[in-house]
Amino acid sequence: MMLVWTLFITFSSNAQNWVQTSAPNMNWKAVVSSANGTQLVAANANGSIWISTNSGTDWAQSAAPSYDWTGLASSANGSKLVAVTLTTHPDSYDGLVYISTNSGLTWATTTAPPTAWECVCSSTDGSRLAAGAEGPSIYLSTNSGASWTLANVGGFIYWPSIACSSDGIKIIATDGHVCISDDFFSTLTDVTTDNQAWISASSSSDGNKLIAVAPPSPIFGGLASGGVCISTDSGTNWIFNYDFAPSSVASSADGIIVVASVNGGQIYFSTNSGTTWTNSGLITSWSSVASSADGTKLVAVANGGGIWTAQCSPHPSINITLTKASIQLSWLLPSMDFLLQSSFDLINWSNVTNTTVLNLTNLQNCITFQKPNNNCFYRLKSP
Repeated sequence: MMLVWTLFITFSSNAQNWVQTSAPNMNWKAVVSSANGTQLVAANANGSIWISTNSGTDWAQSAAPSYDWTGLASSANGSKLVAVTLTTHPDSYDGLVYISTNSGLTWATTTAPPTAWECVCSSTDGSRLAAGAEGPSIYLSTNSGASWTLANVGGFIYWPSIACSSDGIKIIATDGHVCISDDFFSTLTDVTTDNQAWISASSSSDGNKLIAVAPPSPIFGGLASGGVCISTDSGTNWIFNYDFAPSSVASSADGIIVVASVNGGQIYFSTNSGTTWTNSGLITSWSSVASSADGTKLVAVANGGGIWTAQCSPHPSINITLTKASIQLSWLLPSMDFLLQSSFDLINWSNVTNTTVLNLTNLQNCITFQKPNNNCFYRLKSP
């Protein structure tokens, strides 16, 4: 019989120790994170995009042109970036879609048509993109922005938020309604069962765990209170929470860790897919949040304020998949390096030297090797 020692993930209160970074105070609109949380990219309405390569400790303005930036997306490794702008000239709605293939060192405009772009999402490899705009329109790309096609989205009029699974196929988009597609917009289903101004959404890497949030807003001739809606089955069923009303939300790759911000309120944090929440006590005009794949590195930007980060030590758990001849161990990509070690007696440990492969469909590190003949234990150890 083979035994496997599994380390389960835990979180300390450090996740709520938010610290303001050295980034300048601006009208920040959007922020994204690489999967390991090392590269952060933030865009503002003041006309600039800023990048940190050390989890927010230092920031530098990128070479992106000076526009009213409204949305960002990033590949898992941070090399492919997408940025959308509402307008290129005052009092006009002729925004563009820009891409970078070198982590923001240079930027180039795409062939996406000029319009009032609001949001964009990306698959983990940066190949599939979906960008939403006022108009209404959503444009799709399957070649990292080289070409675009118009999606069939019906009579919706405004797309403030869009999120997708790791492969880019499953998508959740908000337009006051909550809409989902499991086939890259070949079809689109309105799953809204509650009248709120849904304005931001997030998705787990497999597209099963979805969250949409809404701030208080006039809607249908009245005032909607705002709230949070959660699905753990790809949008088939939804649970509603009206205890608070965020304007932005992000989650870990497995959908277990969720961070949400309230404009003019606090940052909220959940370690159980949004079932229960704790608040940070930090109040400002939050506009966007982002998370590393494992949920241990968080970032939030404020409209008219700065950029804040929160970090805690990752404690990844090991998953096991067995066949007759082999064993595969996998764990969610952590925000720091870990070594896989094995032991036959729980006393003497040695490094497993097999090649680690990142599975971009679920952001899991995977190692596959032949089954050992004897009982064997495995652990992840930080260097």
